[in-house]
Formats: sequence, structure tokens, C-alpha cells
Amino acid sequence: MIEVTRSQFAMRALDRFFVKPVFTVPEFIEAVNIPPQTARRIVRQVREGGLLSVIRDGGGQRPMVLAFTELLNIAEERRVL
Repeated sequence: MIEVTRSQFAMRALDRFFVKPVFTVPEFIEAVNIPPQTARRIVRQVREGGLLSVIRDGGGQRPMVLAFTELLNIAEERRVL
């Protein structure tokens, strides 16, 4: 993940993905104590890298819901997403 984001906050972000593998970007920003613009960039880069999947598209006031897919698949011992 550090290679993808090239951010000093990569480990903090990854830790949060393990704590809450299904989340919205506003929830992520609030939880990680990373500058909002940087947090959004990390989520975008990690999503583009294939680690996160969109569970529900956002629209209007409703934020997009993302998931740390591989962790959920491991925890469920089957492919859930």
C-alpha cells in the first residue's frame, strides 16, 4: 500500500481498513486523523489499485460505500464480493 500511495499516512489508513472494512469516505476521514484531501487521495489510489471495491455508488447527499474486499473474503472464508 505504501508503494501505491507514497504517503506517510499509508499505514494509518491500512490500519483503519482492517478495523472497519466497510465504510464511507466521510467516516474514513473522521476516523484516521489525516488531512481530508490526503485521505480522499489515499482512498482513490487504493481503490484504483484494486484493494477497495465500491459496494454502493454515492449520489446527492448519500456517500459511496467502499469495502476492503479481500479482508471480507478471508474473514468469511468464501468470496463475498
